[in-house]
Amino acid sequence: QTTHTQQTTPTKHKFVHIIMRVLIATLVIFALFAACVSATEYVVTSTQTSAQINAVVAGLKAGDILTFSAGTYTNVALSLSGLKGTSNNWIVIRGAAGSLPVLTINTDVVFKPNIDIGSGTSFVAIANLQISQTGSRVYAGVKLHTGNNNILIEGLTVVNINGNGIDALNVNSLTNIVIRDNTIANVALKITDKTLVGAGIIVGGLTTYVNNVLNFRIVNNIIHDVYGFEGAAVKALLGVKGLQVLDN
Repeated sequence: QTTHTQQTTPTKHKFVHIIMRVLIATLVIFALFAACVSATEYVVTSTQTSAQINAVVAGLKAGDILTFSAGTYTNVALSLSGLKGTSNNWIVIRGAAGSLPVLTINTDVVFKPNIDIGSGTSFVAIANLQISQTGSRVYAGVKLHTGNNNILIEGLTVVNINGNGIDALNVNSLTNIVIRDNTIANVALKITDKTLVGAGIIVGGLTTYVNNVLNFRIVNNIIHDVYGFEGAAVKALLGVKGLQVLDN
């Protein structure tokens, strides 16, 4: 009588080992990906200085949220330089729900716009804040720069601004900019020079065509009391492609 003993082949052991290694590697990759895109919410208050708040801004990563608590932030100007969200994980800078935090600057003390969206900043949303100015120097309320793409400006109250309300004058390479549901009033208060024009929202080249300004949308804003040189609610100048101005 012959006894047969069934043995597991080395090939089968190797196959199981490979499958386990693939599964472990996949789990590690998912864990690393989750860590990379995990969002953090930062909350600031009106007791913090402009330098302290901008230090938080500078550290924002894709998916992060910066929330301003209710209150008045005196001489706080935001510098959004090089912030980069992603299409699935925008960076959000906003006022707390149910409030409208006020960021006000004296332009004779703070020599910059209230919100300066630096070159290359992308996939950033700014919402639910009020900005205003005192002083005599001329700066925009919100200033866009070359290379901005996928920027949402929503629900702002832009009031008592010496320069243009939201300014993209003579700026190249802007893509997918949406400006919607904002209130813009009493702007261009100190503009007397035709090279600065005077507008609630302005985009394009004044005397020469801008390049690569694509898909610029201005939707459902309330704009009134615009001063300056030939002041207008919206000015779209030379070189803008894919401009939409709807229901303002």
